Amino acid sequence: MDTGASHHMTVDINSLTQVQPFEGFNKIIIGNGSELSIKNIGFKSLNTKSYSLVLKNVLQMAKIAKSLLSVKQLCVDNASWFICDETRFFVQDEKTREILYQGNSRPQELFHIPIVHQSQGLQSVYQNSGAFLG
Repeated sequence: MDTGASHHMTVDINSLTQVQPFEGFNKIIIGNGSELSIKNIGFKSLNTKSYSLVLKNVLQMAKIAKSLLSVKQLCVDNASWFICDETRFFVQDEKTREILYQGNSRPQELFHIPIVHQSQGLQSVYQNSGAFLG
């Protein structure tokens, strides 16, 4: 997750649903000042072990090293709060106060949310797959 990201972003078009070509000339400016073109826009469900987080208006980019989630947009999309300290983070439902997701932060790194993939009723977590919060 990235506290400064304006939008959710991914390079993987196959992870999106309801994909539409991006119409416009907007570009995303990343930390080193480079501009990245937006190719498509879509939706995604981020399945954790206990909950499915909704991601709306995910930008599909041709060149981005990691999928990024916007903290603000995650909270808007899921009517939730994002709470963090130096070692942990939580996504909490605003109404029910239920913890939708919790994870650990690593020193000098982005927060990582591993994605749970389901196939034929089985769940497996891909450690190298996921989205990052900053």
